[in-house]
Amino acid sequence: MDLFLCERKGRDTDDLIRICLEDHAVSGTGDARIERSEKGKPYLAGDFGVHFSVSHTGRLWSCLFSGCECGVDIQMVKDVDEEALSKRFFTSKEQAYVRENGASGFFDIWVRKEALAKCMGASLMSIIGKASVSDGESLPKRIFAFGKEFSFLEADISEEAAGGEIKCAACIEGAAGADERIEQIWLKI
Repeated sequence: MDLFLCERKGRDTDDLIRICLEDHAVSGTGDARIERSEKGKPYLAGDFGVHFSVSHTGRLWSCLFSGCECGVDIQMVKDVDEEALSKRFFTSKEQAYVRENGASGFFDIWVRKEALAKCMGASLMSIIGKASVSDGESLPKRIFAFGKEFSFLEADISEEAAGGEIKCAACIEGAAGADERIEQIWLKI
Protein backbone atom coordinates (compact mmCIF):
# COMPACT_ATOMS: atom_id res chain seq x y z
CA MET A 1 0.00 0.00 0.00
CA ASP A 2 1.20 3.47 -0.84
CA LEU A 3 0.41 6.48 1.32
CA PHE A 4 0.96 9.76 -0.50
CA LEU A 5 1.47 12.82 1.70
CA CYS A 6 1.86 16.49 0.89
CA GLU A 7 1.08 19.97 2.11
CA ARG A 8 -2.37 20.81 0.83
CA LYS A 9 -1.64 24.50 0.11
CA GLY A 10 -5.26 25.12 -0.93
CA ARG A 11 -5.16 22.57 -3.74
CA ASP A 12 -8.32 20.81 -4.87
CA THR A 13 -8.63 17.20 -3.65
CA ASP A 14 -9.38 15.87 -7.15
CA ASP A 15 -6.21 17.53 -8.50
CA LEU A 16 -4.16 15.96 -5.72
CA ILE A 17 -5.71 12.55 -6.40
CA ARG A 18 -4.77 12.88 -10.09
CA ILE A 19 -1.16 13.73 -9.15
CA CYS A 20 -1.08 10.61 -6.96
CA LEU A 21 -2.57 8.46 -9.73
CA GLU A 22 0.14 9.63 -12.11
CA ASP A 23 2.84 8.98 -9.50
CA HIS A 24 1.27 5.60 -8.67
CA ALA A 25 1.47 4.70 -12.39
CA VAL A 26 -2.09 3.39 -12.63
CA SER A 27 -2.37 2.87 -16.38
CA GLY A 28 -5.35 4.17 -18.27
CA THR A 29 -6.60 6.48 -15.52
CA GLY A 30 -5.63 9.75 -17.22
CA ASP A 31 -9.15 10.57 -18.37
CA ALA A 32 -11.04 8.61 -15.71
CA ARG A 33 -13.68 10.57 -13.87
CA ILE A 34 -13.36 10.94 -10.12
CA GLU A 35 -16.81 10.48 -8.64
CA ARG A 36 -18.19 10.46 -5.09
CA SER A 37 -20.21 7.79 -3.31
CA GLU A 38 -23.40 8.70 -1.47
CA LYS A 39 -21.28 9.31 1.67
CA GLY A 40 -18.71 11.40 -0.21
CA LYS A 41 -15.91 8.85 -0.69
CA PRO A 42 -14.05 9.53 -3.95
CA TYR A 43 -13.55 6.72 -6.46
CA LEU A 44 -12.65 6.28 -10.11
CA ALA A 45 -15.50 5.69 -12.53
CA GLY A 46 -14.67 2.40 -14.26
CA ASP A 47 -12.80 -0.72 -13.25
CA PHE A 48 -9.11 0.06 -12.77
CA GLY A 49 -8.36 -2.37 -9.92
CA VAL A 50 -7.29 0.45 -7.62
CA HIS A 51 -8.98 1.71 -4.49
CA PHE A 52 -8.08 4.82 -2.56
CA SER A 53 -9.03 6.94 0.41
CA VAL A 54 -8.15 10.51 1.33
CA SER A 55 -7.77 12.43 4.58
CA HIS A 56 -6.39 15.73 5.76
CA THR A 57 -5.58 17.52 8.98
CA GLY A 58 -4.07 20.94 9.41
CA ARG A 59 -1.86 21.60 6.41
CA LEU A 60 -1.29 17.89 5.66
CA TRP A 61 -3.19 15.91 2.99
CA SER A 62 -2.95 12.16 2.37
CA CYS A 63 -4.15 9.56 -0.12
CA LEU A 64 -3.86 5.80 0.45
CA PHE A 65 -3.85 3.41 -2.53
CA SER A 66 -4.65 -0.30 -2.23
CA GLY A 67 -5.73 -3.24 -4.36
CA CYS A 68 -8.84 -3.65 -2.17
CA GLU A 69 -11.33 -1.46 -0.33
CA CYS A 70 -9.47 0.81 2.05
CA GLY A 71 -9.82 3.77 4.37
CA VAL A 72 -7.26 6.14 5.84
CA ASP A 73 -7.39 8.84 8.47
CA ILE A 74 -4.78 11.27 9.71
CA GLN A 75 -5.29 13.53 12.71
CA MET A 76 -3.13 16.15 14.32
CA VAL A 77 -2.92 15.38 18.05
CA LYS A 78 -4.35 18.33 19.96
CA ASP A 79 -5.74 19.11 23.38
CA VAL A 80 -9.16 17.53 23.81
CA ASP A 81 -11.24 16.30 26.73
CA GLU A 82 -10.46 12.69 25.81
CA GLU A 83 -12.35 11.24 28.80
CA ALA A 84 -15.62 13.02 27.96
CA LEU A 85 -15.33 12.33 24.23
CA SER A 86 -14.51 8.66 24.72
CA LYS A 87 -17.51 8.24 27.07
CA ARG A 88 -19.73 9.83 24.45
CA PHE A 89 -18.49 7.94 21.38
CA PHE A 90 -16.40 4.88 22.26
CA THR A 91 -17.12 1.36 23.48
CA SER A 92 -16.21 0.41 27.06
CA LYS A 93 -13.05 -1.37 25.86
CA GLU A 94 -11.98 1.70 23.91
CA GLN A 95 -12.68 3.91 26.93
CA ALA A 96 -10.37 1.70 29.00
CA TYR A 97 -7.65 2.11 26.37
CA VAL A 98 -8.07 5.91 26.47
CA ARG A 99 -7.93 5.96 30.30
CA GLU A 100 -4.62 4.10 30.12
CA ASN A 101 -3.11 6.10 27.23
CA GLY A 102 -4.60 9.60 27.51
CA ALA A 103 -4.95 11.92 24.52
CA SER A 104 -2.55 9.84 22.44
CA GLY A 105 -4.76 6.80 23.02
CA PHE A 106 -7.87 8.79 22.14
CA PHE A 107 -6.42 9.69 18.76
CA ASP A 108 -5.22 6.09 18.22
CA ILE A 109 -8.86 5.01 18.50
CA TRP A 110 -10.27 7.97 16.55
CA VAL A 111 -8.14 7.44 13.42
CA ARG A 112 -8.98 3.73 13.41
CA LYS A 113 -12.71 4.48 13.65
CA GLU A 114 -12.48 7.01 10.79
CA ALA A 115 -10.42 4.62 8.66
CA LEU A 116 -12.93 1.79 9.28
CA ALA A 117 -15.88 4.00 8.31
CA LYS A 118 -14.12 5.12 5.12
CA CYS A 119 -13.19 1.54 4.23
CA MET A 120 -16.85 0.55 4.61
CA GLY A 121 -18.09 3.62 2.73
CA ALA A 122 -20.12 4.55 5.80
CA SER A 123 -20.45 7.67 7.90
CA LEU A 124 -18.40 7.77 11.09
CA MET A 125 -21.47 8.35 13.24
CA SER A 126 -23.19 5.25 11.83
CA ILE A 127 -20.40 2.94 13.09
CA ILE A 128 -18.59 4.78 15.90
CA GLY A 129 -20.10 2.98 18.91
CA LYS A 130 -20.94 -0.29 17.17
CA ALA A 131 -17.50 -1.85 16.69
CA SER A 132 -14.52 -1.85 19.02
CA VAL A 133 -11.08 -1.24 17.52
CA SER A 134 -9.35 -1.91 20.86
CA ASP A 135 -9.48 -4.82 23.30
CA GLY A 136 -9.02 -2.36 26.18
CA GLU A 137 -5.28 -2.89 26.48
CA SER A 138 -4.00 -2.81 22.91
CA LEU A 139 -4.88 -2.11 19.30
CA PRO A 140 -5.34 -5.43 17.48
CA LYS A 141 -4.20 -5.61 13.87
CA ARG A 142 -7.42 -7.43 12.96
CA ILE A 143 -11.03 -7.05 14.07
CA PHE A 144 -14.30 -8.70 13.12
CA ALA A 145 -17.16 -6.22 12.74
CA PHE A 146 -20.35 -5.87 10.76
CA GLY A 147 -20.00 -9.47 9.54
CA LYS A 148 -16.54 -8.91 8.03
CA GLU A 149 -12.90 -9.00 8.98
CA PHE A 150 -10.83 -5.82 8.78
CA SER A 151 -7.09 -5.22 9.11
CA PHE A 152 -5.44 -2.09 10.48
CA LEU A 153 -2.04 -0.63 9.80
CA GLU A 154 -0.46 2.45 11.30
CA ALA A 155 2.02 4.82 9.70
CA ASP A 156 4.53 6.84 11.69
CA ILE A 157 4.50 10.26 10.10
CA SER A 158 7.42 12.55 10.86
CA GLU A 159 6.38 15.30 13.28
CA GLU A 160 8.89 17.62 11.68
CA ALA A 161 7.53 17.07 8.16
CA ALA A 162 3.89 17.24 9.31
CA GLY A 163 4.21 20.25 11.59
CA GLY A 164 3.19 18.42 14.78
CA GLU A 165 2.30 15.00 16.17
CA ILE A 166 0.14 13.09 13.70
CA LYS A 167 -1.76 9.84 14.18
CA CYS A 168 -2.46 7.80 11.05
CA ALA A 169 -4.35 4.55 10.56
CA ALA A 170 -5.30 2.60 7.46
CA CYS A 171 -8.02 -0.02 7.30
CA ILE A 172 -8.56 -2.62 4.60
CA GLU A 173 -11.16 -5.31 4.28
CA GLY A 174 -9.87 -8.83 4.96
CA ALA A 175 -7.27 -10.48 7.15
CA ALA A 176 -4.34 -10.46 4.75
CA GLY A 177 -3.84 -6.72 5.08
CA ALA A 178 -2.43 -6.94 8.59
CA ASP A 179 0.80 -8.30 7.12
CA GLU A 180 1.18 -5.50 4.58
CA ARG A 181 3.35 -2.44 4.98
CA ILE A 182 2.56 1.16 4.21
CA GLU A 183 5.05 2.86 1.94
CA GLN A 184 5.09 6.63 2.57
CA ILE A 185 5.64 8.84 -0.45
CA TRP A 186 6.08 12.55 0.17
CA LEU A 187 5.00 14.59 -2.83
CA LYS A 188 7.03 17.70 -3.60
CA ILE A 189 4.37 19.83 -5.25
